[in-house]
Amino acid sequence: MQKADFFFKDGMFAQNDKYILKALCEEDKANYLMLYRENSIVAKTSSKMSDVDYDEFAEFVWEKLPEDDAIYVSVFLKDDNLYVRNITMQHLASDKPEIGMDVLLKYRRQKIAYETIPLFAKRVLELMPIEYFMVRIYSDNEPSKKLFEKLGATQIGKEPSEFAEALAQLKESLKEEYEEILTRNPEAEKIASERYIVQYKYLLK
Repeated sequence: MQKADFFFKDGMFAQNDKYILKALCEEDKANYLMLYRENSIVAKTSSKMSDVDYDEFAEFVWEKLPEDDAIYVSVFLKDDNLYVRNITMQHLASDKPEIGMDVLLKYRRQKIAYETIPLFAKRVLELMPIEYFMVRIYSDNEPSKKLFEKLGATQIGKEPSEFAEALAQLKESLKEEYEEILTRNPEAEKIASERYIVQYKYLLK
C-alpha cells in the first residue's frame, strides 16, 4: 500500500466519540515538534543546545519525515480539537509493522494511549492483513511496558539499545582509541548494558 492509501481523501484515518485520528500535516508541525522535544533523546540534550541549533535540528527532523517508510497519525480530542499525541507505524509492507506512540506531557495518565492504540490497530486491520504489530520499548520505560501489557501485548525478545550498538561499532572500528574513550567515560559500557530494547507482539483483542 502507498502511504496515501491509509487515509481518506480529507486525511482522516479513524475516529470515535472521543478522538479524531488524522494524517500528520503542516498545521500539526509545531505540536509534533513539541512532542518530539518532550519524548526523544533530544529532550535530554536540547537544554545544552542553542535555540538556533535546536531549531535547525527540528527543521531537519520535520523535513525528513516524508522519506520514512512510515505513516504518522495525529490524535485530537474530538470535543475541543486539541492535539494530544502521535502514533507512528513503520515498515508498511511488512506483515509485522512496528507501531510507536508519544503523548504530550500534559495529557499523560489520562488513558489516551490505552484508548487510541486499539482504535488505530482496528483501522489498520481493515486495510491490510498483518500477523501482529511489533512494539519496541526501552527496558526502563515502565509506563509504556505496562500499557502494552495491559492491552494484551506479549514479550517476544530483546535487542541492544542504539547506544550499545554504537559502542560495539566504535570498539570494532577504533580498537585502541576505543580504550581511550572508555578511560574518559568509564560508565559507558555499564549504561549501555543496563538499558536495552524489549520487543513485544501486539494483537488487537
